[in-house]
Amino acid sequence: MIQHVHSEGDALDAYRAQAVFCKTMGHPVRLQILDMLTRAGEEMQSAEILRRTGVAKPCLSQHLARMQAAGLVKTRRVGRYLRVALTCPEVGLACRQVRAALQEARPGQPEVDQAE
Repeated sequence: MIQHVHSEGDALDAYRAQAVFCKTMGHPVRLQILDMLTRAGEEMQSAEILRRTGVAKPCLSQHLARMQAAGLVKTRRVGRYLRVALTCPEVGLACRQVRAALQEARPGQPEVDQAE
């Protein structure tokens, strides 16, 4: 949901929220998780995210906790499985737009495989 900025104080709060988002997404594994969830279009099992990222289970837990604290993902338990979903699909699309802009600004940068 978009909130309109009505004062300079509101603008500063909006910039702070954006800075928290950028700081949270300032790790390649978290960007990879965000991209996976965006491509899936639905929640994923944490075991599948673990398999695709190749990180250790405690490391994945820390990444998901940071993303959840920033309001980017939500998790739910289904039996013994943890399911992970984006709280807002537009966040993933925004990251894709940033990546596309970087490709345009710096041709030759490695691209993310679109078939994953």
